[in-house]
Amino acid sequence: MRGMKIKMTRETKKLFKVKRKITPLTVLVPLLLVVLLVCAVIYDNSRIVLDEVTFSMPTLPRDMDGYTILHISDIRERLFGAEGEALDETLGDSEYDIVVMTGDLVSPTGDDTGLCQALDYFAAKQVPVYFITGEGDPPTTEIRQDGSFGATAWAQNALDRGAVFLDVPIALNEGERKLWLMPASTLVLDTESSIASLDARLLDENLDDGTVQSILYRKGRYEAFADAMAQRQQNDLTIMLTHMPCLDASLQSESTTAIFSEADLILAGHHLGGQICLPVLGALYAENDLLPRGGWFPDDRYMTGLNEVNATYQYVSTGLGTVYGAPLNFRLCNPPQISLITLTRQVDA
Repeated sequence: MRGMKIKMTRETKKLFKVKRKITPLTVLVPLLLVVLLVCAVIYDNSRIVLDEVTFSMPTLPRDMDGYTILHISDIRERLFGAEGEALDETLGDSEYDIVVMTGDLVSPTGDDTGLCQALDYFAAKQVPVYFITGEGDPPTTEIRQDGSFGATAWAQNALDRGAVFLDVPIALNEGERKLWLMPASTLVLDTESSIASLDARLLDENLDDGTVQSILYRKGRYEAFADAMAQRQQNDLTIMLTHMPCLDASLQSESTTAIFSEADLILAGHHLGGQICLPVLGALYAENDLLPRGGWFPDDRYMTGLNEVNATYQYVSTGLGTVYGAPLNFRLCNPPQISLITLTRQVDA
């Protein structure tokens, strides 16, 4: 009858009871998997991989065929050892003509230990180093408490070690066709208007000495930038450094198309390859609100390697560090990376 309760004897209940027996394997297997994952994360984060890439530039001057660029990005709080042991272990006998660093080189507090270790290593090898800054780097200049103007501590440490702050285009060779190393951040400048504006500010008699020196410094850099751009010829080649990778949308906008179309190759960083990656799926998230889906499951073209973005070639380094203040302060399936980019005249090399 409906609602009638049937009482079962203890012996009957035992017949229907599922016995869950815990065996050593049910404990050891999950534990082993966790241990293996932790070991893999520790191993990946303790090493630096070298990504070797060849980029075809058929109009490259013959004497620069095989020119090699070591690309480093997002050092952040990464350390290499007092003698650069970690770099030496990765690079071995690799040869390169210059080193370029594409920003986020020190910690937010200005700790430049890792950067100085790297610069000392390359200075010992007598290899030129050029660097730009990222949004996480402190300013390179300041008006000090005593009213004087000059480089900030971390920037001065870099300059003292022979590094060149790339805020104006630099020709890497001589001859009829030049190869220029160019910072993307300054290409939006209207140098004539900027210089005129600074000249107008200098007419203010109430400016303190530090402010005057700051204005004169900026004016000098604008003039140097204008002079370098005036020397560039239409058939010259350009490698452009930018911290933030260029996206399809930015390359298609009227305000930047003319700028980035100047580049034969763009070198970038910032995204850290997504930092946390999964097999098959790739990067889970990248810190860039301009990416589709707000940065979730980003396109690999913007995360790593050499790719064509709106008819412009761009190489994105996954870098060396991790996101500042991130709850997960490690990289997963995405070891720290530096890149060796060889330029060649061979087509489709």
